[in-house]
Amino acid sequence: MTRPSEREEENPRKQQALERLRDFALEEARGGYPNSRPAWIGPRHTNAVEPHPLTVTHVNQGYILHNADPSTIAKRECQNSSEWLGKHGVESKGLLLKELVSKGKICRPEVSEGNRVQQKISFEAQDIHEFELRLNQAISEYTDRIKWLLQDSRRMFGLLQGRRVAVLLDCSDANCGFGRLTNYQQCLLHLIDDQLSTKDKIYLASFGSTVTPLWPDLVNVNLHTLNEAKAWVNCFEPSGGCNLLKAIKFALNSKTDFDSLLIICGAVPDQPCEVLCSYVSELLIGRQMKIATVAYDCSDQNVMTTLRRISETCDGRYHCYAATCEESIYTGSDISTLLKEIQTAQDVLNKIGEMKKGLLGTALVRVMSEINEEIVKLPQSRLLPQPPGHTDPLCIEGATIQESTSLGWLDRHGLRAQRLDLYQVLAPNAYSYCEQYVPILNKMVQSQVHEKTMAQCNWIDGTIKNVHVDLAQLYDYQKKLGVAVRLYEKRVEWLAKSSRALFGTVVEGIVVICVDLCSLNTPYLVHIQHSLRLLLEQQMNKKKLFNLIVFGSEAKAFQPHVVKPTAQNLQAAWAWLLEQQCSGSRNLLGALRMAFESAREQDHNIQVEGVYVMTSGIPDQPRSVLTSYVQDVCVARYSSVHMILFNVDDYDSSGAIPSRYANITTTADCLRAVAHSSGGRFHWFRETGVIESDDVNLLTNEIDKALNYSRKCAVLVKSVKKKMSAENQAPSSQSLSAPFPRQALPAPSGTSQTSSLTRPRSALKLKKTPILVKKENVREKAKESVNEVQETGRSWLSKHSLKRLKIDLDSLLHSAPDCKHKRHLNAKSRTCSIFPSVTYKGTVRHLQLLPNDLDDYIRKVDKAIKSYARRMQWLLSSSRRIFGVICEKNIVILLDTSGSMIQYVEHLKQAVAALIWEQLARYRINFTIKTFDDEIQTFRSQITSASSENCELAAKWLSGITAKGNTCTLEALEDAYNLKPDSIILLSDGKPDTSTNKIFDFIKLHEKIPIHTVSFACEDDGANHFLNELSKYTSGRYHRAILSDTDAIDLAIHKLTIEDEIETLELPNMDGDDLKLLMKEIDKGQQCIKQAKTFKQLYEKQSEKAEKVK
Repeated sequence: MTRPSEREEENPRKQQALERLRDFALEEARGGYPNSRPAWIGPRHTNAVEPHPLTVTHVNQGYILHNADPSTIAKRECQNSSEWLGKHGVESKGLLLKELVSKGKICRPEVSEGNRVQQKISFEAQDIHEFELRLNQAISEYTDRIKWLLQDSRRMFGLLQGRRVAVLLDCSDANCGFGRLTNYQQCLLHLIDDQLSTKDKIYLASFGSTVTPLWPDLVNVNLHTLNEAKAWVNCFEPSGGCNLLKAIKFALNSKTDFDSLLIICGAVPDQPCEVLCSYVSELLIGRQMKIATVAYDCSDQNVMTTLRRISETCDGRYHCYAATCEESIYTGSDISTLLKEIQTAQDVLNKIGEMKKGLLGTALVRVMSEINEEIVKLPQSRLLPQPPGHTDPLCIEGATIQESTSLGWLDRHGLRAQRLDLYQVLAPNAYSYCEQYVPILNKMVQSQVHEKTMAQCNWIDGTIKNVHVDLAQLYDYQKKLGVAVRLYEKRVEWLAKSSRALFGTVVEGIVVICVDLCSLNTPYLVHIQHSLRLLLEQQMNKKKLFNLIVFGSEAKAFQPHVVKPTAQNLQAAWAWLLEQQCSGSRNLLGALRMAFESAREQDHNIQVEGVYVMTSGIPDQPRSVLTSYVQDVCVARYSSVHMILFNVDDYDSSGAIPSRYANITTTADCLRAVAHSSGGRFHWFRETGVIESDDVNLLTNEIDKALNYSRKCAVLVKSVKKKMSAENQAPSSQSLSAPFPRQALPAPSGTSQTSSLTRPRSALKLKKTPILVKKENVREKAKESVNEVQETGRSWLSKHSLKRLKIDLDSLLHSAPDCKHKRHLNAKSRTCSIFPSVTYKGTVRHLQLLPNDLDDYIRKVDKAIKSYARRMQWLLSSSRRIFGVICEKNIVILLDTSGSMIQYVEHLKQAVAALIWEQLARYRINFTIKTFDDEIQTFRSQITSASSENCELAAKWLSGITAKGNTCTLEALEDAYNLKPDSIILLSDGKPDTSTNKIFDFIKLHEKIPIHTVSFACEDDGANHFLNELSKYTSGRYHRAILSDTDAIDLAIHKLTIEDEIETLELPNMDGDDLKLLMKEIDKGQQCIKQAKTFKQLYEKQSEKAEKVK
């Protein structure tokens, strides 16, 4: 608020300003004011200082900065490789061979011995050296661009050009099914955040059998549209086939004005390649549009060829990505163009190598001997590209915290050290499962508390314990686990930085560094020197003593003994390293002996604590020699040898192969064994990062352990919440009427004592507590899944047989004592008058089981027999009735299609089709099918995966088989053995045409592969015997397909599952290993029931005698 006096003062000032502004406008309109404008007078200043040049801002500063480096990231992001190579290619940089030849001087030609005139050219050594340096820099630049193209979303979808972009996304069943949808959605979300977010306008549409656009037209890129696109991608679902033609027609015929079209496809299009290319070429006539195609996570050559031809039709770009095949990504347009340019530069370097030998085509290079002499005088590192300041003195960092290995660090910060081990947290409230013999009950009693109030947990020793779960404690525990995991992740990031990414942590006080400088490491000399520079600057200044050793064929040491890491010694060591050159082989043993067997160190009682060996290949000495020496030396000295493997590209096959050569995997195994033999660590890295590190592995294992503990906590919390919700829903009266507390009370004192044949009523009632009923109900729910496990009969019965369940006769009578009074006539035994005597396995025993125990035993055996019957029902359903159960993962199916199979061939087609879809496709069993008669016909020459496409093709191929000719079983087995499957399934209806002995002789000469034989509609006993013997000889299984009397068999088995008196039921005879085992177990169970009922009758007779005596 202004006062009235202030307002009166402001009004005159405003009027004066308006009058001056009006006069200025009038004078300017007349053109008179500029002429009368006074001259400019600069500001006056005294004692002024000229500003620093870096603080001066010019008018054209933005233009200068933009044109300072033509290869900026902002510019390369909008250029494909062809456009980028227009300014950075070998030809544009003047690095072709003709440019080098133009720098040479043509000399007077010479006449050779054959009177042939040869031209001579001379070059300056400096010109050739500079030309080679520029070529190497260009190759490094192309390699960096390839690495850039393999980062972020460019790895999956390539470089996306254009400002107004339309994207067609494949949502077919083949591309979004079989567990691929989640990874596909994550990659698309990455594409939206990384590349589509930088565009002006975008348009998205998905296609399967139909096309579904997200928006009707191009939309501006903003936060709202990007979030809408992400939500749309997260809602993807498989939508039929891959109608690519319809999608392209929909996009190109729409009214949207986009300048770039991206097609992402991961399945075989419904239309042929020629139709798609023809349509695209006709529709793009007169239109300036480029189409980029992406083969996403697909290894099908048809998809790759189709998409590549579509992009070539319109001069577009093609990109390929496959998660399982890294090589396919290098077939894309951008990367393949760069690889060709690298090859061009490499060819020029090879030509320069020929020039150094004295030839350039048919011309002689006269001055090359002088050039070679000058080059030999220079260090090898001078011929290689160097980072800035490579030869400058070291910049030694100050001492920081004391470093330690991950093993020692985890001793202080690991889960167990912080008392974050799950078993440490749960131990105070964990109770072991108890099973004890109670004499008064005369039986084993098991603890059942967990069913009521506790949760079960698998303990570290393999047992199961009942745990009282404190929800608040577990929530706090999970938070602490999250903090610990973040700490371990920071430690991993710290280990992947600076010199620790190259050597790991150097923790010992007295250290010797051994460096491999063999002749094969010449191209990597600068990289090795730079790695050692970082080590000397960052970690060596903290040590007590150190030394450096370089080794090729011979070992050289920086000093004859270890010295203190003063600044002067470190600088001298760096200068010494710069002078070393690569030569010879890898005499690692000589370097180790120089490190450990220094005479001066032994005189002064100095022991080397750690030796760090940096190498790039296999040593000259065998693994056994190195490990033996390292063990002998390090055990006595308490020292360790740490191996660092620098992963370089494999050796050039056209060059000199070293005398001792091994691939990188064998090399890593050898060095790892040498390091671990002394208790040291193994570290494996390359230019792109760490490949393997013992320090990092320990941390990742600790992180995995923490995640596992967190998942177990979630399971415990979920089980407790489920029980709490169940208790809240239960009526309160039910808990009040629970019989368990009353049964636990002692009997009244006034009751009469029980006889010798009865137990206390409380003990008898204890068996009918609802806890046991609840346990049976829980297990009843899993009954069907237990009976339908895809495994052999022998394996299934090893877990569910009567003996395994401890309900056979041996388990029933194991505690029954022998009757001894009959052996001694004078001995008196009251036991014989109380317990009945039974004869078992030739001995007379007293049966100390009451009728209630026998009833319980009969119920358990009855339940087991019903389980076996349900297992048989499952084995006799669908394709298992013909082929049985298939358990292996790689199989070959041999089908007999000889003339005797004519009347059964249609039935065989249906059975094999059911096998494909019900077992092979469901359980992901890799397979191939072969039919044999006079000839062998094959579905696939190799074992293929049970994908939906392969299963459809196999079913289609089966529909065309016919029955004819003879039975060449031996030839079919030979063909199957060549594929080395896990097992062979042989289906036949008779003997082979050749002698069966030839088949057994063939199997003797080869590695045994299980052959599961199937007798199909065969009534010949001799043929069935041959198939049975063949399966036994190869450790396979024999199965006889049931084609007749199926109703009678199904009815008999069904009766076993529903009737009570099952001990008298009989099953029809069924031939097959799995079925016979179950029938044998059922028969054994029926005998057990009969015997138990006999024992029960003995009790009844004895009780009748006792009543008569009374």
